[in-house]
Amino acid sequence: MPGQARCTGVTSISPADRRRKRAVIALLSLAGAAVLGLGNGLTSCTPQSGAAENGQPVSAAQVRRLASVRLNDFRDGQSGFRATIGTPGSAVHLTGWLDWRRPLVYLASTADRPGAADGLVEAVPELVAVHLGRRAPAADGTGIVDPYPPPPAQPPTDDWRVRHLAASGPDGSPFDGVLALLFGLSATQPDDARALAAAAPRFLRRTMVNGVAVDVITGPAALPPTVAGPARPAIGAASGAEVTYWLDDNGRLRRLDALLRKDLPVRIEFNRDDRTAPAAVEMLGGAPVSPRPVTAAEAAVLAKLGVRERAVHGGWVSVLLPYAPAGLVRADGWLDWTGTTAYLATRDADDPGRATLVWADRMGVTTRATPAGASSPPPLAPPKGGWQLVTWAQHDRQGSSDLDILLGAALAGSPDPGKLRTRASWLRTDAVGGVPVTVYEIREAAEAATAPGQGLLRYWVDGSGTLRRVELRTGYGAYGYLDVTPGHVPPLTRPAR
Repeated sequence: MPGQARCTGVTSISPADRRRKRAVIALLSLAGAAVLGLGNGLTSCTPQSGAAENGQPVSAAQVRRLASVRLNDFRDGQSGFRATIGTPGSAVHLTGWLDWRRPLVYLASTADRPGAADGLVEAVPELVAVHLGRRAPAADGTGIVDPYPPPPAQPPTDDWRVRHLAASGPDGSPFDGVLALLFGLSATQPDDARALAAAAPRFLRRTMVNGVAVDVITGPAALPPTVAGPARPAIGAASGAEVTYWLDDNGRLRRLDALLRKDLPVRIEFNRDDRTAPAAVEMLGGAPVSPRPVTAAEAAVLAKLGVRERAVHGGWVSVLLPYAPAGLVRADGWLDWTGTTAYLATRDADDPGRATLVWADRMGVTTRATPAGASSPPPLAPPKGGWQLVTWAQHDRQGSSDLDILLGAALAGSPDPGKLRTRASWLRTDAVGGVPVTVYEIREAAEAATAPGQGLLRYWVDGSGTLRRVELRTGYGAYGYLDVTPGHVPPLTRPAR
């Protein structure tokens, strides 16, 4: 079975596919026509209301409160928020929740003008998951219609695409800059108050925000970290940029104003009373994990996976595998544990012409391109000719695709019992297809330095000890998976090369 070398397994992209990928990558990178093609620098900022204010030097107490902002965010953990990028008529409105500890952002984006900025978004510091579609205004419990409603508490389970978060550089976007801003407002230690005072923040005025008294203070976008801590900017801004902080008397941020460029403001309102913990979609890892070593009983279950697999024979398999940039491969077919074989039809969600038949067994992975499109299920009589075999030994030398790694793990059988107590971790309980499961991680020897919970492969095992899902952290950080539904497997014939 394959080693741990990594590649995407997707080597060519058609012109039509490129157009689709550009559309997905651009989704929610735009905030109406006003921000098309922009990068992600923050510039010096004045409050959105009224003329520029010079203010006065901050007091020592105000500096201490400003230095505690990120630590307070981390301690609070979660907060609701509403943000507006741009100006009336061409703005994008974001409503959702963020979890500073995980960290994770989940929001609904609604533009003043329907278009590419409408949809649901989930993000972690390096990845953005996007679900297309404009949400209709919704009435709250009082009958008041919210034109910019929050996302559904449970995210949709399908139709997500994952791309890299690009907050800076040539591909940087203002939208991703706001996500980086939100992630940066958290730290496990207070920031350096002396260095912050040296940056000369200014107190503008005392006012109210949503019934809470606040001090309005302009300060650096990059808060100086504590001397003992690592440098970590609060906002992915250019050096010297400023933002306006609206701080309550407990050092909690209630509002933040910044400029993505001189004519592109962003305002974020925080609802500190809303501690909703956002739920992550499966492509970003799903529910949080709490890794611990497996118990003796759990190790015994994992050690008997192969025995249980042969007892149930096999079943129907389905695969969902994201790949960069913003691509998605689906596959389905059968897996026969008694014969150590799998036979699948794969298809690219954006290009029906990029389809492949895949046969995996003890020898390796044999593939055949089907430009006319892949059927589901794959034909029981594999077409003759055109098949190419890559042995597992070749995979180990040359690198395996993410799909090959999933297939190899699904066919591997029982892990070495002697390695389970040191390389296996219990992660969480969950469900797949309505079936309760326990999610485990088994790290390979090459992952000796990998922290528990951050490994390459996760195994979802039901109460009978049957494997129901193999989950993979793909080459660019998103998660893909292969699901097994135990059941009848028709006779499978190895394709003739």
